[in-house]
Amino acid sequence: MSSARKQKPKTADELVRFVEDLKRQWMSTIDAMVDPLMIVAKDYSIRKANKAMARIAGLDVKAVVGEKCHKVFAGRDKPCVGCKMRETAKGKDGPETFEVDGIRGDRFYEASSQPVYDAQGAIDGIVQVYRDRTEARCMQEQLSQQEKLASIGLLAGGVAHEINNPLGGILIFSQMLLRELSKDSPHYPDVVEIEAATQRCKAIVE
Repeated sequence: MSSARKQKPKTADELVRFVEDLKRQWMSTIDAMVDPLMIVAKDYSIRKANKAMARIAGLDVKAVVGEKCHKVFAGRDKPCVGCKMRETAKGKDGPETFEVDGIRGDRFYEASSQPVYDAQGAIDGIVQVYRDRTEARCMQEQLSQQEKLASIGLLAGGVAHEINNPLGGILIFSQMLLRELSKDSPHYPDVVEIEAATQRCKAIVE
């Protein structure tokens, strides 16, 4: 406890340095994030942003401040479709999560909005975080496609089995008839055709 008390700022200069150190630590922390992040006012103007957000916009971090979030992130003059920032600004409990699709090329983002409160407990801004879920979505779609193909395979296998059973019976009986019938019989060519057609059907099913 005694060492902690000694570290507390005593003079005004020490207090300023203490606050500046905290600010640097905070900015270093959010700049280390790979996900674009920004703190936005209720009018959609950016107050602070991390380097990941500036990188997406192709701007310096300082140049991002004051711009509209939808302009920086999506190049839009209006808020992004599905944006939940207005709901967050109304004071709804918990973060609002929504999808941002087809706004930045073919990339798919999952965004979240969370309120920032001032000393009096009023909402003073919104933290917006964007997570790139493009690869995860592609994998999910591929898995879904594989499941569909597997289902089709099972269905086709079942259908093939059900068709092969009567075809096998037709083939056996036609071959038995060919052994019994004389080649001079007027029915012999018909039975030959039945046997050949059955063989073709079996090949198609396979």
